[in-house]
Amino acid sequence: MQNIDMNKYKELDECDEIQYIGQINQNTYLMIYSLYREWFIDYLIKKLDLYKYENEIDNSNLRIESLEENKMDIYQYLTKDKLKYFYLRNRIYLKNLSREEYNFILYRIKINDIKFDNIAYKFIENTYKKIIIEEMKDKDSSNVYISYGPLIEYFQASINGLVLGIRIKELEEDNLSDKEWFNIKISQDRYLKELIENLEIEISNIIKIPCRVLRYEEHEIEKIYSEDDIDKYK
Repeated sequence: MQNIDMNKYKELDECDEIQYIGQINQNTYLMIYSLYREWFIDYLIKKLDLYKYENEIDNSNLRIESLEENKMDIYQYLTKDKLKYFYLRNRIYLKNLSREEYNFILYRIKINDIKFDNIAYKFIENTYKKIIIEEMKDKDSSNVYISYGPLIEYFQASINGLVLGIRIKELEEDNLSDKEWFNIKISQDRYLKELIENLEIEISNIIKIPCRVLRYEEHEIEKIYSEDDIDKYK
């Protein structure tokens, strides 16, 4: 994997507008955010082999289907073009990037080279662990947990960890009897519970930080109602 020399992005003329996060205009910030997030999803798909797990779900013969777009929360919506079931649940804190790292992303945008190549892969691998956590000044964050949903213990996750969501389409009754529907629903729940438990262990071993995979139901998310809802999460 090719290494990146960040020193050459320290004072690039093309990127003079990048000083500090507070001085970036909104359009520039959104371009950087969008590309970083897209690369991050591509990185997770490749690093964690997420397509393998999605294929397993598809082949489970448990009538599991992907969720309708209009029922997604903002986090799943932003991942819908790449993944059917899984999505990134962490917020992305671009303020934790260095000036050189900002410049690198902006330079790739300005030369219209936004493909996810080996250099982009290495860039995300070198930076994502610091951009998924909120800065904790004068405080040890190793034992700090935050909520990624309703205020119950299940949705608590380490502030230093990777958090993925998973959400599927609610099982429809169709021509099923109540008993048939119930049995399939129980089988779905048991299958996904086991898959999630195994996945959390496997991912944590791969990335060497805690990982939570949280399953959400409709009453546990905030639906999208407008384009403004998308922007406020960036």
